[in-house]
Amino acid sequence: MKMNSIIYLSLFALLACSVNGRAIDEQPDNTISSDTAFVEVNEWVKVKPIKIRPHTDNTVELECDVIGSPPPSIHWVRGDKTIDNLDFESNAITESNPTSRARAISRLIIDRSVVAERTFTCVGRAGGKTAVESTSIYPNENANQGDLLASNSGSNGLKKVRILSFYSTIFASIGKTIVLPCKASGRPTAEIYWVDTEQNVIGSQNPRHKVLSNGDLLISPLKWSDMGLFHCIARNPLSKDTAETFVYPSSD
Repeated sequence: MKMNSIIYLSLFALLACSVNGRAIDEQPDNTISSDTAFVEVNEWVKVKPIKIRPHTDNTVELECDVIGSPPPSIHWVRGDKTIDNLDFESNAITESNPTSRARAISRLIIDRSVVAERTFTCVGRAGGKTAVESTSIYPNENANQGDLLASNSGSNGLKKVRILSFYSTIFASIGKTIVLPCKASGRPTAEIYWVDTEQNVIGSQNPRHKVLSNGDLLISPLKWSDMGLFHCIARNPLSKDTAETFVYPSSD
């Protein structure tokens, strides 16, 4: 476990130095106050280039990878409007503790049966910092009418499960409360459950671990024993999808 800790710590440091993207409003470090002391907060955020994954059902998946401190929120924008339409199956990852840091993933599934080019922008925010990356999607000229009808109607209106937002890594102070997000799309609505570092399905056996009604995992208070991989699993009658979050408790 000690060796794994060193490996993951080194990996996160490497990620923080190597992630490419456009950062906006990079200013000197800020501080925040608490009831007992001043805590220095180094706010920063970086966005990697957007990944594009075409699917066989004439949809395309955009994946935005953001790393930052505090844990970043992610939003998608088309043109000058924020995407919050369920047709785009978008989700935003919410912020956690201001002194923690995380690598967040957000995915956007869009239909390519369009008649014009469209540009999508991923906006990552951490505290007062913002970074953006954009990409353009073009119509699928090779899709025939049957493909388009199948894409729009689905299989009797059913959709396979896809996890759209989660943390891949989070570093947070021991003793704090953290929330691990896990948002998924699917029809029927996906059932979400979590598996802990010991490969046990999280239920009532550990009072510090609680799956919230929206599918997120609450850990309170965070302990050193929580270090490791937590798995979010989303499923419906058609399929299931899994996302991993590595939790690293730190002793600041």
